[in-house]
Order: sequence, then C-alpha cells, then structure tokens
Amino acid sequence: MKKSWGGPRVTVAARSSIVRWAKRHGFIDEARSIEEIVTHCFYHPDGELPEHTVRFLRGFDRVVSLLGGREEIVSQRLAQVLRREVLAIDPRPNPGLTTHIVEQWGDGLRENGLPVDAAMSVQFEIRDRPELHDRLRAGVGGANRIILCHPGSGGLEKCCPLEALEGFMAALKSRGESPAWMIGPDEMERFGADYTHRLEGTAPVLYEESVETAADLAGGTDVFIGNDAGMTHVAALAGVSTIALFGPTDPAVWRPLGPHVYICDLPGALLPLDEWVRAMASRVDTFSFAAQWCRNRSDNLLESG
Repeated sequence: MKKSWGGPRVTVAARSSIVRWAKRHGFIDEARSIEEIVTHCFYHPDGELPEHTVRFLRGFDRVVSLLGGREEIVSQRLAQVLRREVLAIDPRPNPGLTTHIVEQWGDGLRENGLPVDAAMSVQFEIRDRPELHDRLRAGVGGANRIILCHPGSGGLEKCCPLEALEGFMAALKSRGESPAWMIGPDEMERFGADYTHRLEGTAPVLYEESVETAADLAGGTDVFIGNDAGMTHVAALAGVSTIALFGPTDPAVWRPLGPHVYICDLPGALLPLDEWVRAMASRVDTFSFAAQWCRNRSDNLLESG
C-alpha cells in the first residue's frame, strides 16, 4: 500500500507485538494494539463506541480492515463510525484459489477500486542487521555461519518431528557450522523444562520471551530454519536465507515471502526421516537460494541432496 499509494503514513493495529518490531525497522509508521481500537463494542450492533476510538478512526483517510468481509458486523460498525465505506477484506483464504494469501488480499483492494502493485515482489531491508548479527553471534559463538532453528509452531500438526531437526542440527555442527535453537514461552508451556535440556544436547538454546527480540534474532541470523510459523515469515521478510518446512498447509497459499526462501516437505512417506536428515544437511552445504519456491518439494530436496 505504501508503495502503490505514493508513500502514505501507515498505522497498523494488530494483536501481535510484531507490529512494534515492524515500526522500529521502518516497515510501518505507527503501531497500535487492536484491543485499544476495535473493542468488544464493535461486535455488537447496539454497543456504544468509545469516543476516543471514534476520534482516532476518523483521523485516517482510509481504513483497511482484515477483521472480516463487508457483511461482518465489525465492518458495518467501522463504516458507521467513518461515515464512508470501509475496505473490508476477509483474511481467510478462498477455498477455490491456490494463489498466495497476500495476493488474495491485494485482489480485495483492487476490487474496491484501489490498485496495488504485486505484493509478492516487495522487499524490506533491516538497516541494523549487522548489529543484530553481532548480538546473535555473541550468544551463539562459533566462527562460521549462524544457522538458527525454531522448532515450534502454533499447531502441532505443522511441526517437524523433533528427532529429525535434532539429526539435522547435529549434522550441521559436524560440518563446522554454528547452529542454535530458538524457543519461547509457547514451547516451554507445551513441552516443559525438559524440552530445553533435550535441545541442549545438539546445540545452544536461545530462549526469548519477547516476540520483538525473537524477531531480531530471526532477522540477524545467516540461515533460518522453521515450520510454517510467524518467525519463519519474519526471517524471510528480513531477507534472511530461509528454509520453510511445510506439512499440512499449502505453501502455494502460505509460503513466506522474501528474496531467499526455500520450501521443503516435512519427513514422511515420500522422504523417510534418515533420508530427510541427510538430504537437508547436504542441501545446506551448497545453499544458493533463489527468489523462488519449489512446488515439487520432496523431489527437489532429494535431487539437491
């Protein structure tokens, strides 16, 4: 939107604190919590809206809502406050499409008469990436490439088997790389303290409670490996060489966007665990990321390995 509409000031309201990270690195101009703007009153036809919310929303020339389509009550109430049409986009993928979700959102804007350039080609630059890399190096140690692996995801079905990642990290370490794990409160809550001890058996563990600090680590590493999860998207967006591991979700719709992204299947029937580990380790030896993704993912991994 910034690129297509002549560089307007963009404020983003979201639940995740990742918006503060995006503001700090200059991707957006202002970050706000969604709860302080779109309160529960927006979900009731007759709820009284706070005056400060009304004043805030009326200070914008355009409001793009990803809180549901035009028929949703939130969209109707936003239009009531703004006294004009709200650009309401349903954030859920169209079940009949396999185009990327960002392109689907772009189509929603275009249908509202607001042309946007191809979002897939937008790239961002983290200006203080060398500083972030130095901070990460101090925590990890080693002299070669830092390879950061985040083993978690919002859904267990999207997570690569831990034994596969452990074998992969051990193989990287034997090749002289500097691998490290990155985990946060979600992993600790789900798996407990023993999880950290297990990971420490193969590589150093970086524990970060702050989403913003975790995003800095992802943006400062040399190579990032992760499941279909938020930090994998952050690393890709920051221009990091990123291996995104996909299982049940469709990378055609949900793959991370960035100049150096490589999509791989989780180990399974087509690629047993031990073969997966060997192929992935060999692939890292010769990484030459391209600004593309691979539809035939398992075959590509086997060939490259």
